[in-house]
Amino acid sequence: MQRPRYDDAAIDRLIWQVIRDSQCPDDFRNYLDHRPENAAHLDEALDRLVELDDADAACAEGQRCYPAAVAAIEALANAGDATAQFHMGKVLDNGIGMPSDIGRGIAWYRLAILQGELRSHVNLAAILLTGDATPADRAEAHSLYEKAAERGEALALFHLARLAGGDLQGRADQLRVFEMLHAAWEAGDATAGHWIGNKLLAGNGVRRDEALGREWIVKSAEAGCIAAILQSGREAEFRRDEQADFAAAAAWYRRGAAMGDIECQCRLANLLLRGEGIAKDGAQAVALLKPGALRGDPYAQRMLGLAYLWGVDVVKNARFGRKWLARAADGGDADACYQLGRLMAGGEAADLAAAARLYEKAARIGSSEAQAALGVCYWTGRGVAADAHVAYKWIHLASLQGDPWGLHLLGRLYYTGIGVPVDCAAAARCFMRSATRGHAPAQAKLGWCYLTGEGVDRDVAEGMVWLQRAIQQGHAEASTTVGYVLRDGVGVTANAAEASEWFLDAAEKGDAAAQRELALLYAEGRGLRQDPDEARRWMEKAAAQGDEEAQTWLVKTEAEAACVFAVPPAPTPA
Repeated sequence: MQRPRYDDAAIDRLIWQVIRDSQCPDDFRNYLDHRPENAAHLDEALDRLVELDDADAACAEGQRCYPAAVAAIEALANAGDATAQFHMGKVLDNGIGMPSDIGRGIAWYRLAILQGELRSHVNLAAILLTGDATPADRAEAHSLYEKAAERGEALALFHLARLAGGDLQGRADQLRVFEMLHAAWEAGDATAGHWIGNKLLAGNGVRRDEALGREWIVKSAEAGCIAAILQSGREAEFRRDEQADFAAAAAWYRRGAAMGDIECQCRLANLLLRGEGIAKDGAQAVALLKPGALRGDPYAQRMLGLAYLWGVDVVKNARFGRKWLARAADGGDADACYQLGRLMAGGEAADLAAAARLYEKAARIGSSEAQAALGVCYWTGRGVAADAHVAYKWIHLASLQGDPWGLHLLGRLYYTGIGVPVDCAAAARCFMRSATRGHAPAQAKLGWCYLTGEGVDRDVAEGMVWLQRAIQQGHAEASTTVGYVLRDGVGVTANAAEASEWFLDAAEKGDAAAQRELALLYAEGRGLRQDPDEARRWMEKAAAQGDEEAQTWLVKTEAEAACVFAVPPAPTPA
């Protein structure tokens, strides 16, 4: 039996005639969400939405046109047009352009069903299964699917197979479900092929056959099943047993992106921003992210915001970056809250209290990075009242998720006794867990612990190994520590000249302690030529960063110089 075709051309024309000159971005967003079958104006609607949103256009009271479009559809529905009745059900069911009213949506679906509109059968059955706005009625839902399936609606066939599989619970013949899925596939439902593939992969109701299962998933993806496309793309991108194939992943995501799937668009954009498997192309990534972001997807909004902030092959735009991060944060995206908090905490117009609130929002959603950042706020009193015990609570939560920064911070709390009793052994364990995850500051701290024997058995060689790992990541403090080791001869022969090179490396990276120690070597002429001017230059850099020892040295040096110049000249002999 041939799958039924649906003609929404009249509905599509009607909507577009009403909204095409609108200055309200919501009208075009609603059109994209409504998406009549074979909609003719999707690209134009997206272009208008981008234009209006970039201009920060707002919808004034009475300016929205979509309610007028819905009213025109309702007039057709009241005149008995079954397609219009289906669209009224869809609009009210999903709240497109007007508040959701599932009860009224059901009434319209039932009117359309009386005229044999098959999509209404499928949508009403889904509502009856969930019990939204009406008591759940599995029997009627099953009957609706059967009636639609009898007339060739492949999606109804798939849902019948899905329901049968759920009913069996391992007690009946799963082969029957497999046959029903195959019938749905033959009728044109691509999702059924995806289910067949995964059943073969898992050996669920049929003999396990990985090769045939993957073949079915590829067939389903090529037939347009988004779930199969995503599965194929993820398997290529995140292969465990062999090298990832980013080019293949990009090809799958590109296929789904062309179909308008937001997740495929985001995953392809991510590859384009990273330049993995395909050439880096920030402009194309932004173009892919905008449709999902404009339709309210928090992940797309966050990625778009970060792309504008980072300026990855696109012009940096801090205003757009903040706008999209804020929208994603409003949508509950934890990482967006965290990233927006970081923005709020920096710069001349920093708002530390707002940053702390955003960190807390993300932390309560479960972001380990935000939990660590919030812990630092309570530790330092930035944006909140300082509270060592609350700092420990949040940092400990981050560490429980294995967050490298959280583990490093927890180690520092144990090391210094902030919020908990001093426990160098516990600190070293935290540093070790963080260091093995590649966190450079923890590697530097662990190296120091081995050098000093704090919390671990003293082992200078092991300490140097961890310091070198941190240095390879460009960690300045580790270079400073190696400078101390060489200057003072800790487990090695003292070598002030070599120490000065390590201090210089860290000083040029901005480490205040290294700047101070390098200045002292210049002042004393240890390991390099004595140079008071260079000593002062580096000491001033350290002092400008708040280094108290450097500030004291400068004050003392200036005072000594003043005393020298204040001594009166010796009298000339008679």
